[in-house]
Amino acid sequence: MTDIRPFLRTKIIDIDYVYIDYWSFVHFFTGWAMYSFFFLSVPQAFWLMVMYEVVERVALKKVFRPETTADSVWDVIIGMFGYFMAGMV
Repeated sequence: MTDIRPFLRTKIIDIDYVYIDYWSFVHFFTGWAMYSFFFLSVPQAFWLMVMYEVVERVALKKVFRPETTADSVWDVIIGMFGYFMAGMV
């Protein structure tokens, strides 16, 4: 079985306070799905994304490499961007 995680960690933008990698696309489409398929409200989608990032940092650190704070923040921002883009379609 091929491990896709190293590919998804490929950095696209990594400057001071901006961090985007291929995982960002996964977060974008997760936000899209939260609006389009699960019909979550803005607060529900936001807190679900934040709580996932907390769980990822605390409980899943053996599965995923530890992320920087900027990476976690951008994961939520990009996920919410996907959520709002789905609402505009």
